[in-house]
Amino acid sequence: TGAPKVHGWLTGPTTYNLGSGSPDPSLPVDKFTMRATGLVNIPTAGSWFFGGVGDDGVRVVIDDRVMVDTWFEPGVVKNSGPQTMTAGWHRISIEYKEDAGNASFDVSWLPPGGSWAYIPNANLKPDLGLVTSTTTNNPTGAGMVTSTTGYADPIGGQATSTVTDSGGLNLTST
Repeated sequence: TGAPKVHGWLTGPTTYNLGSGSPDPSLPVDKFTMRATGLVNIPTAGSWFFGGVGDDGVRVVIDDRVMVDTWFEPGVVKNSGPQTMTAGWHRISIEYKEDAGNASFDVSWLPPGGSWAYIPNANLKPDLGLVTSTTTNNPTGAGMVTSTTGYADPIGGQATSTVTDSGGLNLTST
């Protein structure tokens, strides 16, 4: 309960086997949960299926729709029914819980006319909701003002620079 103990990126396709370990040395090997949020790219529109299994539970949510939920059924493979998806980037959340013993989970998809596969890393990217650019009306009435913010550590969300362009001046503050 409470605030996350560890922040980081998950890399690779959506299959993880931690064995009898934990995702981070600061976490116990049992009784932990993980959540990965970001975006998933659906390459083609159509009827998709999503599947998952977790030791001890996994939940997959895409665009606020629960696709897979084995939270109370450890080791059970669950597949969604057909889901009509548009091509492009969609919000995804993968939650995992480890109660005891080995720790692993898999999340897969079945594209239209394709075969079951783990969701490839190339189709996943983080989305932390950090605003990187805004454009507003210039209060003086002379055109638009664009502000761009850079982040050295997007997980922590601490801005490292801000550039404000009101008419091509590219003013920078750090």
